[in-house]
Amino acid sequence: AAAEQAVTLVERPPAFRLEVGRKGPIPSLAPALQNHSGWGSALLEKLSLENSSRISSRWAALASNFAGEHVRRSFGQLRGQLRDFAEGRLGSDGNGNVPMVLALAGSDAEDHEATMRQAELLLREELPAACTALVGPSDLRHLAFANRRICEQLVRVDGDAAKETRVEELREDEDAEEDEGLSGAISAADFPDWRRTQGGGPVVLLVQATDASAKEVLQDVLCFWSSACRGHGASKSIPLMVVLGLKQLPSSRGALLEGEPLRFLHAETVRLFDPAEVCWQLLDQLAEDAACPWALSPEVLVRLREIFIWGQQSVSQILRTLVLLCDEALARNAFAPLCSPLVLDGTKSCPTREEIRARLLFQLGEVPAEQRRQLQEKLEQISSAEGASTPTAQHFDAASEAIAWRWRVIDSLGVWEVLLMGADELTKHVVRLRRLWKLLEALWPVAADDEAKQETKLENLFRMVRIRLDCLPRDKLQKLFEDLCSASGRLTEELRAGAQDLSNRAALPEGHARRPSDDELRAGLRAWVDDVRSQCWQP
Repeated sequence: AAAEQAVTLVERPPAFRLEVGRKGPIPSLAPALQNHSGWGSALLEKLSLENSSRISSRWAALASNFAGEHVRRSFGQLRGQLRDFAEGRLGSDGNGNVPMVLALAGSDAEDHEATMRQAELLLREELPAACTALVGPSDLRHLAFANRRICEQLVRVDGDAAKETRVEELREDEDAEEDEGLSGAISAADFPDWRRTQGGGPVVLLVQATDASAKEVLQDVLCFWSSACRGHGASKSIPLMVVLGLKQLPSSRGALLEGEPLRFLHAETVRLFDPAEVCWQLLDQLAEDAACPWALSPEVLVRLREIFIWGQQSVSQILRTLVLLCDEALARNAFAPLCSPLVLDGTKSCPTREEIRARLLFQLGEVPAEQRRQLQEKLEQISSAEGASTPTAQHFDAASEAIAWRWRVIDSLGVWEVLLMGADELTKHVVRLRRLWKLLEALWPVAADDEAKQETKLENLFRMVRIRLDCLPRDKLQKLFEDLCSASGRLTEELRAGAQDLSNRAALPEGHARRPSDDELRAGLRAWVDDVRSQCWQP
C-alpha cells in the first residue's frame, strides 16, 4: 500500500517560481533542469537537487542511463529522414510541403517530457546547423505567446542552452502582442529574414504532448511558421520540419489536428520511448545489483512489475515507488550506514569476505558520528541478547558472509537461465525477471520454521529441471554445454573448467576413442550442476 502511494508522496519540482516585483511567472532556474544532457524526468531532477540517499541516486542513475540509451537507439530510425531533410530531398521545396514526424514518446507525462527534451538534444546533434524549438501545451495558449516562445528558442546560439529561459523572456504581460517592448529581440515575423542572413539553415519545431494541446492554436502556429519559412521559390525557402510528440497514436490525421492547416509530408512514425522495455531492464538490473547490500526481495520485484502492468505504465512511477520504499526502510534504521552500495575497485565477480568486510568498515567511517553511535548501540543490544563478547567483529563477519552469498547467487544467474531454457524452451519467451524469480524465490532467506519447507521446494525445482535435461538429445546437449561455457564466466575457475571440459568432450567427432556416450554426458552434466548448487545455490 505504501508503494502505491508513492505518486502522491513524492512531489515533482515546480515548473515556475515567483519573484517579488515581477509581472509574470519566471521559469524555474533549477540547474538540473537547464543543463541535463540526457533523459531526465522531473523526479530525477528532484533527486539531483536534494540530498538523496546513495541507493536512490544509484537507482535514478540506472533509470536515466537505460532510458537515455533506449531513446538514442530509437532515434536512430530517423537518421535517414533527417539526412534527406538536411540535404533538401525531403519536403520544404517551396510548394508548401512540410515533413512531419509522429513520435510516440510515452503515455506518462513525466516520461513524455523527458523523452521529448532528449529528442531535441539528439536533433541538435544530428543537425548542428538547425534551429530547434520545443513547445508544449502550456506554451500553446494563443498564437502570439506561442510564437514568442518558439522564436526565443530558435535564435539560441550554441552553448547558450543554459540561458534558454532568460528572465527577460516573460517580463512582459502574456497577453501583449508578441515581442512588443523587447528591445533587441527578433520577432517571429522577422525571424525568416534573420535566418536567411544566417545562411538559411533548417528549422525543426517539436511539439510535446500534442494530444493535450489546444488544436486551434496548434493549427495557427503550424500555418504561421509554414507560411513564414516558405519564400518566393525554393531557393529562398527555409527547410521546416515538424515533430509531433504523442502519448497515443491517433486514429487518423483528422483526429490529430482536426483538419489539415497545411500540406504535410508524413516522413515517419517512430516509437521513441517504450516504458516496458526500460522498466524490465531496470528491474533485471535491480535483481542483479550485487554491489548494493540493501537487496530487494523477489516478491518486491514481481510486485513492482505488476504495478507497472496493471497500474500506470511509467518509468518515473516505478522509480518514485522505489525511492519511497528506500526512504521508508532506511529513514530510521540504525543499519542504514551498512546499506550504501559497495565501491570495489573494478570487481565484477564475487569478492572475498575480507574485501567486503574491509569496504564495509571503510564506508562506516565516512558516515556521521551520530549514525555510527546508533549503529554501535544497536549491535550491542543484539550482542547482549545473543551473549556475544565481540559484537562488531562478529556482526560485520555475518554481514560480509550474507553479501558474499548473494553475490555468488547473482554470478550464477546466467547459468540458471541456460539450464532452465534448456529444460523448457518456452521459457525463452518469458520475461527475464520471471525466470530469475524461480531461483531467487526458492533461495531467498526465510524464517527458521520455514527452512524445511524451503529445502523441499528447492529440491523439487532442481528435480524438475534435471528430469527434463536428461531427455535432451545429443545435439541439444552439445549446444547446452556451449551456452554454459559462455554463462559461467563469473563462476569459480574450477566450475568454468568443468563446463569447458563437458563442451570439449561433447564436440568430439563420432568414432573418436574418447567420445563419451549420451548417458555419460548427462551424468557429467548432473555432477557439474550439483557442484554449482553446492557452491552457489544454497539457501
